[in-house]
Amino acid sequence: MIIYFLLSSVLGSHIYPISQMQITHNFHLEYESGSLIVDLNSELSYLDRVGDTIRCNSAPFGEMIKCMDCSPDCIMQEGALLQSEIRLIDIFNEEESEPIIYISKNESETLGLGLQRGQAKYAQNPFVSNVFHICFGYTRGFITREFKNANQSQLQYRGEQSNYQVDMRMIKINDEMIIDTSGNVTYIDSKEPFILLPEIEYIKMRDYLKEYGVEEVVDKIGDKKVQYLIVKDKSRGLPTIELLFEQKERIKLESDAYSYQLEDGRQLVTFQRSKINRIRLGIPFLTQQLITIDQNNQKLFISQYNCQDQFRQPQQNSVYFKHIIIPFILCCLAVYCVLTQKVKGIVKKRQLEQQELVKLKEEEEEEQI
Repeated sequence: MIIYFLLSSVLGSHIYPISQMQITHNFHLEYESGSLIVDLNSELSYLDRVGDTIRCNSAPFGEMIKCMDCSPDCIMQEGALLQSEIRLIDIFNEEESEPIIYISKNESETLGLGLQRGQAKYAQNPFVSNVFHICFGYTRGFITREFKNANQSQLQYRGEQSNYQVDMRMIKINDEMIIDTSGNVTYIDSKEPFILLPEIEYIKMRDYLKEYGVEEVVDKIGDKKVQYLIVKDKSRGLPTIELLFEQKERIKLESDAYSYQLEDGRQLVTFQRSKINRIRLGIPFLTQQLITIDQNNQKLFISQYNCQDQFRQPQQNSVYFKHIIIPFILCCLAVYCVLTQKVKGIVKKRQLEQQELVKLKEEEEEEQI
């Protein structure tokens, strides 16, 4: 039991890689027969597979599931709620089997990490749970329920909404407020490759960034005209942008987070006009951030983190554990077993000697009588 506890504590990571698709910029979680789009705005997961139908008011994952319709199975508006297991490869390159609840669907497969809200509550997938951690790197990251977060910033989100809606107050550059965002609906979107701003706020951002060699250009894609912000003069360098939230919480966006190189060599700045009058904080806001989503307390804990470090360290640790720690533990266990046997032998020998002494004493007393 001791060796099992030590090994499971060290190697039972349950940390699963997610990778960014080059075309869509969406992050995907790979499993044995496909990949799931990581979606912070979907409260349900969708897989193209057959599973077991969840019974109404059952608790297969340790918490009550309330159904919209009972017959007596759990039926959703789009179909039955199913349960199954998927096989995932963790950052140690080890295969692990994890339970998942989902709706069978032939379209894009999705890992829904959205809010648990409304009258119908669905058990969150236990390999992330109601408190889970996710890191979006430049090209890859990870998702886990077993991690430590420095919790540098705490953002309260509105639980009654359909997404992670936060209260952003302003956008600052060089400690100067360039946009007052108070009153704008702001939410986080893991499927959006841009930071979308309403027309007035976008124009203010565009005009301010001209000082750093940024210009707006128009590209024609088919019959549509698309406007982008491109760095024309790279010698000036892009600034660090600060997003200020309620209770004076600050999230910094380095230039590498909100800009990237196009195939033709141009540098794209990922601020874009919003088609609706809302601010949408997409992938640039999430880049190189370790985010803990606590659905129990309706909070987001955000810390700057180099997601790549999580892949280098396990590779080193895996070799270290396999070739040094594990043999050392096995040796210690062997020594422990030998010493235990010796101690048992000594104790047994002393017990026999004690019994012999008692017997001799009794015989002497009988002779004297």
